[in-house]
Amino acid sequence: MSEIHSTPMSRRDAIAAMGALALAACFSDRTTDPPDEGGVEVEMADIEFDPPTLSIQVGDRVTWRNVGQFVHTATCDPSKAIDPSNAQLPPGADPWDSGAVAVGSTFSRVFDVAGEYHYFCIPHEAQGMLGTIIVT
Repeated sequence: MSEIHSTPMSRRDAIAAMGALALAACFSDRTTDPPDEGGVEVEMADIEFDPPTLSIQVGDRVTWRNVGQFVHTATCDPSKAIDPSNAQLPPGADPWDSGAVAVGSTFSRVFDVAGEYHYFCIPHEAQGMLGTIIVT
């Protein structure tokens, strides 16, 4: 019978592992949509949306692609904002939150209500990761 040998995990490694698990638990109920053909793409770079302002038509799809080094969100929900003015929606539009968008992943949504949307990245709102979508 073979024996299993393990080396104790360092305190630093244990803390890092617990942090990763806690972050995963925060976003475990969130999903991202598969990328769709057509529409407009916004890149989530290190701490910015590119382009930061976008003009589209009612019914257009926007896909956010995480090309940065960090997990990001595309969130337009005043209840989740540090500063609720960073999440403004036109009357009749529902708030949204992409959940965690991992590096290399995407999130998509169709805009059915005309107006101006101000959105942000939850982990990077304080660093100014903000965007605007104008739907006509």
